[in-house]
Amino acid sequence: MAQFRIPGPLRRLSDGQVTVPVEAADLASAIDALDARYPGFRDRLLDEKGELRQFVNVYVNDEDVRLGAGLRAKVGSDDEIAIVPAVAGGTGAISPSVRQRGFRHLNNPGFCTVATPGINSRQWGDAG
Repeated sequence: MAQFRIPGPLRRLSDGQVTVPVEAADLASAIDALDARYPGFRDRLLDEKGELRQFVNVYVNDEDVRLGAGLRAKVGSDDEIAIVPAVAGGTGAISPSVRQRGFRHLNNPGFCTVATPGINSRQWGDAG
């Protein structure tokens, strides 16, 4: 079965599961299967026209589906489907000491920040 890799912001929809197996022939049916098992994923991934949301990236085996077949991308039984939501946010002026502490994390592979306008945490199901 293909496996969805669920990012942290969406794991509350998957009961904390990091990976979710699905049986599907293409990405659209994989999303349908994921949503059938864990309702709410379709709304987070697809817009009102049924297309991938602008600030959601989906990869099948490290291939960006937007650069290929999109929702028609073929999904095989050993494939990995990664959901990569854009992350936005930030702050105004910060003190030099806080900035310096933040810079120490830049060399830590566990930290990654991507700034993309137009999405907010409410779209990803945060209560705040």
